[in-house]
Amino acid sequence: MSFRVRLGQDLVAVEPGATAAVSVEVENPGPTDDQFELTVEGLDPDWIAVPVPQLNLEAGSSVSEKVFFRPPRASESLAADYPFVVQVRSLETGETRVAQGMLQLKPFHHLALELDPKRGVLSPWRQLNRFGVKLLNLGNTDHTVQFLGNDPEDACAYDFDPAEATVQPGQQRNLEVTVKPKQSSLVSSARLFGFSITGRSVNHPSAVATAQGQLETRSLFSPGSLLLLLLAAGLGWLWFINLPKSPSIRLTVEPREVVRGGLIKVRWTAQNAGQVTIQTESGKVIYDGTFSTGESEYPVTESDTVVFQAVARNQGLSTSAEPVAVKVREPEVVPEPRIQTLEVDRSRIRLGESFILRYKFGPGVASAVLGPVSQELNLALTSVQITPNQVGNIDYEVVATNKLGRTARRGFRVTVYEESEAGIVSFTASSLSVGPGDAPITLAWQTSGAARVVLSTSTGLNETVDSEGRRDFMIAANTRFTLTAFDVRGRAVSRTLRVAYLEPVAEPEPETPTDTNPGEPFPETVPPLEPPPKGPPPTNTTGTPR
Repeated sequence: MSFRVRLGQDLVAVEPGATAAVSVEVENPGPTDDQFELTVEGLDPDWIAVPVPQLNLEAGSSVSEKVFFRPPRASESLAADYPFVVQVRSLETGETRVAQGMLQLKPFHHLALELDPKRGVLSPWRQLNRFGVKLLNLGNTDHTVQFLGNDPEDACAYDFDPAEATVQPGQQRNLEVTVKPKQSSLVSSARLFGFSITGRSVNHPSAVATAQGQLETRSLFSPGSLLLLLLAAGLGWLWFINLPKSPSIRLTVEPREVVRGGLIKVRWTAQNAGQVTIQTESGKVIYDGTFSTGESEYPVTESDTVVFQAVARNQGLSTSAEPVAVKVREPEVVPEPRIQTLEVDRSRIRLGESFILRYKFGPGVASAVLGPVSQELNLALTSVQITPNQVGNIDYEVVATNKLGRTARRGFRVTVYEESEAGIVSFTASSLSVGPGDAPITLAWQTSGAARVVLSTSTGLNETVDSEGRRDFMIAANTRFTLTAFDVRGRAVSRTLRVAYLEPVAEPEPETPTDTNPGEPFPETVPPLEPPPKGPPPTNTTGTPR
């Protein structure tokens, strides 16, 4: 008789870092002693401890041994149910018995917060009040954490980005918090605020993490520095207003290269200037007035180069800006756009296939677009492959444009049809004509890729038939047979046979001469016919010669 294996309990609950045990009972009801090997499968081997992996059982005896489970207290030990199998194998016979159980890992919670930097500074010249917050979930369950900032004096405001974060076991989330004093002043002494950042789990409020930080605030002025600054400003003002001011001027010109006939924008900015003069090197005055800042447009009529000069004057002092030269180009002669060649390799194609558009443009073309698909044509090539995506007549148009924006257009049409995947391999009739009393005609057909095949006649038959077959028909009139094959998408292909019915031709009866005057014998000779009258032949009522 084979041995038996039982577990002391099917469900083993344990918290990561702790140890739980389950008893395994092995019974040997057989007549002979046996040795057994005990193993556990389905779990991480590091979680399992089997103190006695081999058992010696006498005949008719049983034994109970312990198996210990100790998952590590780490984020990798996720809170969940883990099925396992205890396997006992006889070392004598090789026979194996198993017992199934469930290891339940209990959740544990461990959140941690870190601030970087731990101390910030907020001043008009330096703002280091934005702190990085690192949230770590060292437990084995998910947590949605809300953040809160506080300080003993309740003097600061906290802005978290984001205000809530979800972290999975072993995951790290980075966020930022901006700490600002609720009140600020331009004149005050430096202050140091100690604050704490707290993260509390929404799922488990008992899971809390805290980090400490400091914020030093500095005002624009301290009372002593403000007094010294006011005194220095007063002395500097007195010194400044007594200095003679020399004028200065700055000249900018755009663009630095222009086509003759175009416009140039001339801008100037002057300081301490009572008079400003802007002119060209040849003496053409652009502006002469008192505005220290201005802008003017200058139409270019010169060739090669035009040089601009600026002078600022104030109470007998004058300053000149550095001259600015602008290169003048002659207008480019742009030829009209021409489409020299535009043709397709075929104008009728099946849906999904492509056609080749061959094109050639004149030298004045700067760009070309194929409509209505708005496809840019590469001027360095002479052909492009086009794949239509709709069925029917598609009207294309090529628009060629030169540098001046002038266009040339030419269109063409492509017909796109959708072909059925079904096909008619053969459709034949034993005869294409039949007469009365003839044997029936035999239709034979064979299709491929057809989801449905319909055979119809001009006499009213419309019947679904097999994809391959034959049938006899008796006809008494001209008949048209049509075989239609449909694919899985309902697209059809058909083929037609016409069978003629030959009507019987009646043979003419021989004419028998009739004796109208039985008393007189037939004349031995027949008198000659009179010649026909001269002139046009007589006509019937429709006007055609008789």
